[in-house]
Amino acid sequence: MLSTAVAIVGLAAIFLFNFGLPTGKVIAETNATVCFEENCLMCEIADEANEQAIGLMYKDSLPENECMLFVFQNEGYHDFWMRNVKFPLDIIWISSGMEVVQTEHAGTCFDMPCSTHGSTTPAIYVVETNFGFTEKNNITVANKVSITFG
Repeated sequence: MLSTAVAIVGLAAIFLFNFGLPTGKVIAETNATVCFEENCLMCEIADEANEQAIGLMYKDSLPENECMLFVFQNEGYHDFWMRNVKFPLDIIWISSGMEVVQTEHAGTCFDMPCSTHGSTTPAIYVVETNFGFTEKNNITVANKVSITFG
């Protein structure tokens, strides 16, 4: 029994060392709708450090009109890499003023080192969606965004 407790504590320590303590603005819901004017996406929410570290890694695809929404506790410069993401993405950084502050195309990466994609303007939300979404829907800097949780 004691060895089981020690093993559980050890696994928890390894998890916290690798992923850190949850620091995001924790949202009770697991989904959200993100709208860029009339172009809306259903999103899975990543608001805890471990969810944000994994993101879309290892998923085979992302259905059309779906995304991952990263919710951060503080507005800041948030970097992303595409390690083990199997398909290219568009990354959209959104300010606390609910405006797009940057967009970028990101390819896949399976061999280290992987390049990072970072914002040059502070953001509190980041959306990852299928490659080409921003061009197809004319998503550009200063576009207004609305997010509905739940």
